[in-house]
Amino acid sequence: MLRMYLMQIWFNLSDEGIEDSIYDSYAMRTFMHIDFNEQQ
Repeated sequence: MLRMYLMQIWFNLSDEGIEDSIYDSYAMRTFMHIDFNEQQ
């Protein structure tokens, strides 16, 4: 959650914007430690 908040501040994104960015950007998923293949 903290990493998501930091990315919102750094990239000036809204809640919806950060959610879309996490789905679209491999670098952001890696920074957030999210792997959609392992999580349900």
